[in-house]
Amino acid sequence: MVILLASTGFHCWTGTSINMRILLTNDDGINAVGLWEMKKALESLGDITVIAPLTEQSGVSQQITYLSPLFCERWQQESEQESKQEQKQDAWVVHGTPSDCVKLGITELLPQKPELVVSGINSGLNTGINTHYSGTVAAAMEAAIFGVDAVAISLEHADTFDFVSAASIAINCISTYLDPDSGTSQLLNINIPTGTSVENAILKPTYMKQTRNLDRYIKREDPKNRTYYWSTDTPPAVEGHSASDVDAV
Repeated sequence: MVILLASTGFHCWTGTSINMRILLTNDDGINAVGLWEMKKALESLGDITVIAPLTEQSGVSQQITYLSPLFCERWQQESEQESKQEQKQDAWVVHGTPSDCVKLGITELLPQKPELVVSGINSGLNTGINTHYSGTVAAAMEAAIFGVDAVAISLEHADTFDFVSAASIAINCISTYLDPDSGTSQLLNINIPTGTSVENAILKPTYMKQTRNLDRYIKREDPKNRTYYWSTDTPPAVEGHSASDVDAV
């Protein structure tokens, strides 16, 4: 059975309003395919403002920029055809982190506070202890700090990423479980295993596995004989009986 995994502690959402004000961000950067496929899918729910990092920000967690200026500008697509399409889009690129994008968007760039923040679609799962390092999940957490409902969406690594199906699955989850009138900010972390389709997706609430990865570093030397270290790790063993996020996927 293929499972759509929801990993977090949250209250169940019921019902979704249309024409919501939605801020869309990610940690893979403004050019990431998953970001723009998610935007297309979200257009059925309301008005979308894309505010994404200039470059990939994987692993930055909830880092923010405060010891240096934070720059941003309207996003311009490169080709003439894309530029014409982009004129109808509301998009910003930020020279910072995913959390910067959310903070700057809510406090400065958006005319009104968003009703929903969506982060993703990330290329790769955000489960277990690695969730703490995730820029994707951190952006959603930043939104929750501001009292805004938030959803982080991640798709398991594969030779070919099916972002279109993942975006549709995410929309189904938001439409089914989001209650914008709940009175409290809620955060949902959705992890989608490879091969999941709209037809076979099953939402399975889980808890975040706390077992630490076996972290280690590979020691090497560069051409100038300078020592450097390459980070690597071994994930914890899968426990088939466990209800954790890591074991579910």
